[in-house]
Amino acid sequence: MLNKVAEQQATYKRIRAKLKKAASTSSERVHILPMSDGWVAKIDGASNIATYPSKEALIRAFKNSRFAHYEMILHEKDGSYKRIA
Repeated sequence: MLNKVAEQQATYKRIRAKLKKAASTSSERVHILPMSDGWVAKIDGASNIATYPSKEALIRAFKNSRFAHYEMILHEKDGSYKRIA
């Protein structure tokens, strides 16, 4: 029984390490998503980093930020998406 518990703990530890590594890698991609209170920007592997009342304001802010070189993907309210230069 003790070996099984230790084996499960080791497995969980490996999984957590893989998830942590995946979350810390940057694909240099920003997703712009509609939310109930405006538009939010989310970098792959990170939490939401900015919320703006309009998508135009959010896009303008990102083009003038340190993330300007990131690929921006705009997700529309109808579920479609497109890349923004």
